[in-house]
Amino acid sequence: MTDPTEQPCSCCHPDAAGGQICRVCRNPGTLVPAITVESLVTPDRRIRLVSSDGFSACRTPNCQVTYFANERNEYIDKADLAVRIGVKETDDPAPLCYCFGWTKRMVDDEVARTGTSSAVCEITDRMRATGCACEVTNPSGRCCLPDVQAYVAHAAERAAMTNSLVPSTPDEHQTLRPRS
Repeated sequence: MTDPTEQPCSCCHPDAAGGQICRVCRNPGTLVPAITVESLVTPDRRIRLVSSDGFSACRTPNCQVTYFANERNEYIDKADLAVRIGVKETDDPAPLCYCFGWTKRMVDDEVARTGTSSAVCEITDRMRATGCACEVTNPSGRCCLPDVQAYVAHAAERAAMTNSLVPSTPDEHQTLRPRS
């Protein structure tokens, strides 16, 4: 069993401080390593970059900007990335873990079947065994584990709410029908 307090890889560090404010949605961003930008933007967009340094990531779901560098007025839209951005996706597949392929749907399905998800333990174990490539696969440039943990908790809460609203006996179905 894995120790959840022990960091499984070198990319597991707190959110990068010093991010800028996205001028499109007015929400704070987090700094992103240059290697992340270089790895994930499409080749057409990459050749037009002024620089891959100094970008912040916008995590606002409905904002089309993914990376921005306000001081040089450079913005990279969601469509300019070679991967889907899990926090900005409403349709499947919406990635959670880019290194090991976990999606929101996979977590939702597992939680619906079992009441929990093995995603965090599996990702942690695989990181320890083989390492990860978060800086070049995850649009945030950081470890996915905090996002996966939060999503698993949210999925479990949603499942519990849904299960508490579903009647457990046929007689309860009768009492839920509107009266004529």
